[in-house]
Amino acid sequence: MKQTAAPGSKTAPGSKTAPGSKTAPGSKTAPGSKTAPGREFCKTIVGIVLSNKMEKTIVVAVEHRFSHPRYHKVITRTTKLYAHDEEQIAKVGDTVSLAACHPLSRLKRWRVLRVVGKDVPSSSVIGTDVKSVPTTLTSSPPDGAAK
Repeated sequence: MKQTAAPGSKTAPGSKTAPGSKTAPGSKTAPGSKTAPGREFCKTIVGIVLSNKMEKTIVVAVEHRFSHPRYHKVITRTTKLYAHDEEQIAKVGDTVSLAACHPLSRLKRWRVLRVVGKDVPSSSVIGTDVKSVPTTLTSSPPDGAAK
């Protein structure tokens, strides 16, 4: 017997996708995106790189803020996550965006999507050279001090 589509279904007869599935044949992905079809809705988080000393693996700190159920104080907890960095582009101090993926090793469950922000050296933040800032005060007493 020949299979026919049920009345009201959106799939053509003989197609391999089920009605209502997330990976429809005409699913749209952005051109040049690295996500596979059907992976557009992965959980993504943003964190700061703590370490990049391993090959193709980085350690990322992610802050989680929540209100205490009884005392209503905002509590910040930090979680360390291991993420896969194929191109090894993330450096220590960078802000990266991570996406959840299948287990890659015993601890790695995330992969790097992109580097959101680069680490800025502290001397460029201040706008002055570290050597030009005086480190000690003068030891002379004030003018009106008693002798």
